[in-house]
Order: sequence, then C-alpha cells, then structure tokens
Amino acid sequence: MADFTADWEYWIGLKGEIIYMSPSCEALTGHAVDEFVADPYLLIALVHQDDRAEFQTHSNVHSEQASEGSIEFRILRKDGETRWISHYCRPVFDPQGNWRGIRVSNRDITGKKHLEQELRRANVYNRSLIEASLDPLVTISPEGKITDVNHATESATGRTRAELIGTDFSDCFADPEKARTGYREAFLKGFVSDYPLLLRHCDGHTSNMLYNAGVYKNEQGEVMGVFAAARDITEHRRAELARSQLAAIVESS
Repeated sequence: MADFTADWEYWIGLKGEIIYMSPSCEALTGHAVDEFVADPYLLIALVHQDDRAEFQTHSNVHSEQASEGSIEFRILRKDGETRWISHYCRPVFDPQGNWRGIRVSNRDITGKKHLEQELRRANVYNRSLIEASLDPLVTISPEGKITDVNHATESATGRTRAELIGTDFSDCFADPEKARTGYREAFLKGFVSDYPLLLRHCDGHTSNMLYNAGVYKNEQGEVMGVFAAARDITEHRRAELARSQLAAIVESS
C-alpha cells in the first residue's frame, strides 16, 4: 500500500538506517529512493535551514521516547524549489512488543500554505482599509453579534475591540430596539441608508449618528452578516439647533 500512496512514507530503524522508503519520495523531493538509502542524512539535509533545528528536536524526542508526533516544515527539493511538508511519525513494534523504529508519513501541503499566506495578506490589507476610515465601522453576524470593529468605533464607544466583539450590537445604542429594527431592515432589503441612531459611550454621553449598512456574502452567495458605517453628525445637529434658535430670536425681535 505504501508503494502506491501519493504521500512520502519511510521507516527508520533503531540505528538510524532506512528500512523502507516509498517511491513517492522522488515526486516530492526530487531525490530517488537509492539516494536516501545511500545517505540517510539526506532526510535532514533537505529540510530548510530555518526549520532544521525544530525538525531535529522533534525527531530526537519522538525517537528517544518511541512516541507519536507531528510537525510542519519546509524542504528544498533537488531542483531548489521549496515545498511545505506535514510530517507525522509513530513508533513501530514487532509482534513481541519490541520497539523497531519510527514510521513516517509526509504530505505535501504547499498549496494549503500558499492559500493561508494569501488569506493573511488579504486580512492585513482589509484591516488596513478598515482602520484608515475616520468613521466608525462594524461588522455584525446574522445573530446580531459584533464580529469586528475599527479603532474609530473603539473611540466612539469607549470600549476596546476585544470588549465589543461577541456582544449584541444593539447594546451600543440609547434605543436598542430601534437599532435592531434597522438591522432587520438591512437584512430584508439588503441595505439601509442614513439611518439615525444615538450611539452611547461607556461614560454615558451620546452621539448622533447616521448609519449606512449593507449585507455581505460569501462566495456561495450566502449572507454572512451586515457591514455598517456610521457618520457622527452631532456637531451638525448642534449647528442646526443654533441656527434654529437664532432664527427664532430674529423673528421674535
């Protein structure tokens, strides 16, 4: 079975000798079975130099203790290409229970690692965009729980990102029911525009906000939640009130 698996399998004996090496080693490493048999140190030499110390520590611990273990590391193929490996090892015992070495299974996870790196870069980019906004931004789950906020939201509420994530978004407002009504409207229509809400700071003061919100979806088109952006119009409201009061004074004089 090991001869026909796509994973790279091998068995190392008690003296460090290679008892078995699957033919798939060549597809993954560029080295043939004969090269590994002739030079058992090749197993360590092809490990990326930045991962080699961790790999050797892992190998020594599990060889000495005859125990199972797993690790991820990079290798350099014979042609110089870097590949990521998911490595799993387990002890081998004979019918009498005597330890006979370590059996190893290696799987190429380069594609998975590249995808993870792309996702991390995308997350950093998205986070930079969110934090660049001077307006409070928030994402809310279908259950009405806050899933992310930017620094402007932290400033507007007086609460940290860690404190806000996982809480009910409506608790941030002076009129929670009105906030929930707007949220439901966003889900039904796909968006809401210039929705007025009174945002409550943790110290008790409030700010007049206009919210624009819309649903966001995954690749399958399923709604994942609501993305909302707020604009603080407190000073604008104060200016309007001042103008109204001044107009009333002028009319009465």
